[in-house]
Amino acid sequence: MATSLRKNVVLHCNDYALAMESVQVTKTATMDNGSALVAAGTEAAELDVANVVGFIDDPQFAEFAKVGETHLVNVVKRLAIVNGTAVKYSDVAELDAAQLATLQAAVEDKSIKLQTAVVDTSRLQ
Repeated sequence: MATSLRKNVVLHCNDYALAMESVQVTKTATMDNGSALVAAGTEAAELDVANVVGFIDDPQFAEFAKVGETHLVNVVKRLAIVNGTAVKYSDVAELDAAQLATLQAAVEDKSIKLQTAVVDTSRLQ
């Protein structure tokens, strides 16, 4: 049995039709599942925190997309609980507590809540 070690970006969402949008993005070297995006569909850097509109929620994005290719991906934009350990900027792969607090303040008006979730992938035998 295969085990996936990918982190879930969306931890909870009542209605995916309201929370998600399909966005056309051009893959960059740092873009991955959980990447913060600005309105233009480009990856946000830490300094763009005030302009973040959503997060890529496509676990297989990095596997099928090559740098420079344009793809349509699911982006969570509102009404969801998002895994704070899975989100990232183009210039910051793992956000610390202060960065998460700043990002939370930026997306609060979209009813997105960032929550830290640790998943134990060990298996009892």
